[in-house]
Amino acid sequence: MRDSWNSDMTGVYDSLPTASASSPIGSFEYQLTTPFRAIGSLAFIIGKIGLISGEYEYVNYSQSSFASSDASFSDVNTDIKNKYKTPLNLRFGTEWRIQRFLLRGGFGYYGSPYQTGINTSEMYVASFGLGYRVQHFFIDFDLPVDANERGLLFL
Repeated sequence: MRDSWNSDMTGVYDSLPTASASSPIGSFEYQLTTPFRAIGSLAFIIGKIGLISGEYEYVNYSQSSFASSDASFSDVNTDIKNKYKTPLNLRFGTEWRIQRFLLRGGFGYYGSPYQTGINTSEMYVASFGLGYRVQHFFIDFDLPVDANERGLLFL
């Protein structure tokens, strides 16, 4: 990755001429390594009437790191390792057919990526849906819901 920047400044005075100045263009090249991510899923299909599914997501945020041949990121990388962790991320869902109608529901729990004492930031998410299907036509309605600390909030 490469970041580039510069600054411009203009001064406007009542009794003096306007003055402008620009900094030289700065440039910095570095590499960002993002955390390893894996998802395991399991689903059960129940005849032609429904299904139940679940997922576990593994993301080790403490594995993120920066590197550069021009500078040391050791302090930043140490902070990342000390402040982040692997949260517990789970998702569950179900869908059921009742004649031509489909009913759906889902729930997700996303654990905090931060070590203890920094920030809780865990998140609960729910969704509900209804569908209608015939041979060459279908219509679906989905309602995501934020189920965090303040109760259910419709998004």
